[in-house]
Amino acid sequence: MSSSGSSLWVPLPEGCLESDSKQCPQQRGGLFNYNASSTWVAVDLYELPLEAESSLGYFGNSLVGFDDTTLGRLGSRGPYLAKTVVTGIASKDFFLGQLGLTSRTVNISGYDDDYSSPLSFLFESGEIPSLSWSYTAGAPYRQTKAHGSLTLGGYDAARSDRRNKLTCKMGVDTRRDLLVAITNISTDGTSLLNSGIYAFIDSTVPHIWLPLDVCAAFEQAFGLVYDNATSLYLVDDSLHEQLVRSNASVTISLAASLPTEAESESSTIDIILPYGAFDMLAGYPLVSSTEINATSRYFPLKRASNSLQYTLGRAFLQEAYLHVDYG
Repeated sequence: MSSSGSSLWVPLPEGCLESDSKQCPQQRGGLFNYNASSTWVAVDLYELPLEAESSLGYFGNSLVGFDDTTLGRLGSRGPYLAKTVVTGIASKDFFLGQLGLTSRTVNISGYDDDYSSPLSFLFESGEIPSLSWSYTAGAPYRQTKAHGSLTLGGYDAARSDRRNKLTCKMGVDTRRDLLVAITNISTDGTSLLNSGIYAFIDSTVPHIWLPLDVCAAFEQAFGLVYDNATSLYLVDDSLHEQLVRSNASVTISLAASLPTEAESESSTIDIILPYGAFDMLAGYPLVSSTEINATSRYFPLKRASNSLQYTLGRAFLQEAYLHVDYG
């Protein structure tokens, strides 16, 4: 799910080369063979619309066209989107397909050719009652194996905690509208954040991007070592076992805005991420392409070099339930 996108992204056959694993199509969640679709109408090749993610170093090209789309499994009679914008990807910067969740229109060529996003299309056709959605990425590391959840046009009351709720106004920059203030980040009573920052919630990317000094504090607190070859904090078995035994966790305190000098404090909520939320496996193509089936444990923390990169990605949304109302 892409909280910053406005179209449907699907991996193309060109995204799996002869040098890739034979499991590449399955690893990418399946491929869209546009030549086999009788309703596919190609438009042209364009750069991926990465208004928010380009600042993180992501890039790629896409084959854009129109096709008829149904949400849900074949025969499930899910919502039908006629002639919706489909963005075909071969780039490995984004390995899986994505469903854009914003209500913003899709602009293909940069001229006056705007098309409805899936959310707006479903609302305009009466399939959903509002321009809103709710999402959590799920927490498979829990004993209860909490599943991810997406609700279009509302929210799941069973997942909404009214006692621990924060309401924020959207940012004025529509490319980074889901802004929250981070007032503190702590572990075991130790603060890892010197001063408050604003961060963009973006389920399009997996990592949590934080300032360099905060990453250094994480390194000291958890014994993390940055791997320059992969640009990841790789975690070996010894460190992993140590972190599991210590029952480590990180608390991220959020507010609608950072307090001014006239305000001593503002209303905050705490999102607690256990070590399990940071215990990720990196496979191909994040780790060496010479061992396509190899995996390495890593800690999904990224070094941000400027404030536009401060991002709370899917790792954060394992323990947070996000409701967005464009209405």
